[in-house]
Amino acid sequence: MNRSRSAAPRTPLASTTLNVTLTDLVAEYVLRHRFENGGNVPIEAVFTFPVPLDAAFVGLRATIAGETLFAQIQAKRQASETYDDAIAQGHSAVLLSAPEPGVLCTSLGNLKPGESGEIELRFVTALRVADRKARFSLPLVHRPRYGTWALEDLDRPRHDFVVEHPLSATIRVHGLLATAPVSCVTHAVRFAQQGDALELAIGHAMLDRDLVLSFDLLQELPARACLIDDGDAALGMVSCVLPPARDQKTPLDLCLVLDCSGSMSGDAITQSRQALLSVVDALGPHDRIQVLRFGSTLAPLFRRPLLATAQVRDALCELAPGIDADLGGTNMGSALEHAMVQFGPADAQRARAIILVTDGAVQARDIDGARVDAHDMGVRVFVVAVGGCAAVEVLAPLAESTGAILERAVPAEPINELVLCQFRRARCNGPVQVEAHWADAQATPIAMGIAYPGDALAVAASLPDGITGDVCIRAAALNFTLTIPLPAPSPAPALRALLGQQMYRHADASTRASIALRYGLLTADTSAVLVKQRAEGERIEVMPTIVPIPEMLPDDMCCASVVRLSGDCASTSSIGEDIFSSDNECSYLDIPAFLRRADSPIRVRTYAELATAIMPDMARAVLDDIHRLLRKILLGPTAADTRLSAVLEQLTDERRPTARALLRAVGIEIDDPRMVMPVLLVLNALLDGPEFTDDEEARLAVAGNRRCEGQPTSGVGIAADIEGLQARVALLLRDGLPGSTKIAPAAS
Repeated sequence: MNRSRSAAPRTPLASTTLNVTLTDLVAEYVLRHRFENGGNVPIEAVFTFPVPLDAAFVGLRATIAGETLFAQIQAKRQASETYDDAIAQGHSAVLLSAPEPGVLCTSLGNLKPGESGEIELRFVTALRVADRKARFSLPLVHRPRYGTWALEDLDRPRHDFVVEHPLSATIRVHGLLATAPVSCVTHAVRFAQQGDALELAIGHAMLDRDLVLSFDLLQELPARACLIDDGDAALGMVSCVLPPARDQKTPLDLCLVLDCSGSMSGDAITQSRQALLSVVDALGPHDRIQVLRFGSTLAPLFRRPLLATAQVRDALCELAPGIDADLGGTNMGSALEHAMVQFGPADAQRARAIILVTDGAVQARDIDGARVDAHDMGVRVFVVAVGGCAAVEVLAPLAESTGAILERAVPAEPINELVLCQFRRARCNGPVQVEAHWADAQATPIAMGIAYPGDALAVAASLPDGITGDVCIRAAALNFTLTIPLPAPSPAPALRALLGQQMYRHADASTRASIALRYGLLTADTSAVLVKQRAEGERIEVMPTIVPIPEMLPDDMCCASVVRLSGDCASTSSIGEDIFSSDNECSYLDIPAFLRRADSPIRVRTYAELATAIMPDMARAVLDDIHRLLRKILLGPTAADTRLSAVLEQLTDERRPTARALLRAVGIEIDDPRMVMPVLLVLNALLDGPEFTDDEEARLAVAGNRRCEGQPTSGVGIAADIEGLQARVALLLRDGLPGSTKIAPAAS
């Protein structure tokens, strides 16, 4: 997205510098925001920005008017009072809070005209490893959301299309990944070797996209163990990479849920098609597959999940090019709930999973019902979050609560590899269950997240001080055992904070606040605060002007939305249109009551079609002939593209007028190719036709797609009116179609 620097408005945020240090599979990063007051009144600069969900706060340092100070972690209310009192007394202060997971808000109060201030924030997070790739992902910009934030107005992220926030970054890679091939799909990077470390430099960038680094693991990563000082105790952590699953033969029931809302237009929907084709190649003959497109409405590719036979896989390949971002908004909750309905009763011999591909910026409340249902049903929801707009702070807890994992794909990054990674996890019955024995000591385990075969595994515990010996890790399902000696304890503030953060996440409400204070964490219970004391003559005598700093729009977002209005693909007309031609006579009272309703879509074009009564037996016989012909045409080896009018031509001369009258009596346009499929489905249900096999269902899906090519694909219309059509045909089978008595046509 091109932006003109000359048009950029002046904001207090002058620049941002990022320094990242990657050591083995742990990332420590320092984010420095420099603020300048170019106005003529004191200001309070308020800036909201993102942070990784699993990142732990390590510290805050600020330099204000030449003085450097360090923040303290306090209970949330106490920190707010400390900050407010300092501002009211004319001092300067910084308050850093976490109003929502993945969201940080910093306030720099009482910055004098002409003064500058720098806030330095330190965090630590772990890299994700899967399928012989290590990945570092750092969010640097929020995205606009559907709906409203559950935040106070001042904390709520704001966006400005023309604002610019410059960024420069340096990443240093030490240890296991220093010699691994690395790529950065988000930024232009300069590479340099600095001794044993690899240095990556990013210059002249903006805070308009996330930072993602991907490392190819050319060899197995060795296991590492560490022991961390923790006051009167110690924290132990072991990291390793689990072996891949061998001969994974568990059949999988999979629902691939594809976001086809308008925001997925362009590369995202193209990659979704590629992801579907990748899944098709990976399916086994005993797997079942359903593909559900969603936006404002739902559009499943099949009427039910189908066994992945060769015919079904071929059908998916033919249907994939028709997947488009044409379904309006992002009704994700309904899509997930509908996906779960697709699964039958739980079967211990089969795995069940949803793979959700979306860029949806949804609220937690939008999917709460689906999350609870998935957990209760034992259906895992794997998520591939596409682009910079997906609400990972909402979708990651959804995945984790069901025993699954979220993967992110930034713009321009292929998603088919991530979808296949999730597919391999989905085929497993669940996450790997691990046992750890810490040198026969009393250990309190620390939950460290979910891992599947081939993923990086971290195992941690709180241990007695002075522990020595070996730690033994076992994963029975993988026939995996690791024994590694514990090193001597050492201070490691970053790792201590990371493990403290994990303890906080899994603690009950009564102990969370004490854990946050013990480990100096930034949480819903705590905030960081520092105060610059100003001398008597230097204090600010007026309250500062609050200046909320807007964020840049994510680079992959368009500045305007194109809304496609998809019309109903079914024809409609009033009861008065074309019931009688001017040269025919008919008794209105002889028409059945259901044909006379004002909302009836029935159209009878000529008197001759109602002149002779059609008895129920005759109606059934004629409709039976139509049903037989449709099955032959649509379920043949090569489904012919035809219309109902052509089908009727294959009937005998005696039955053809009756067939036309019956179809028109229930509102069928016999020259509309989209009506062929609904008629077959309705007749098969009412005439006790044989149940369609999975291969036949696949042929029907392809045939139906061909007949709707170039037509609106909103998921409503004829397909949604099958129940109404079935009710009207059922009445014909029961009552037939009465004849009429000639009467003079009414005068115009």
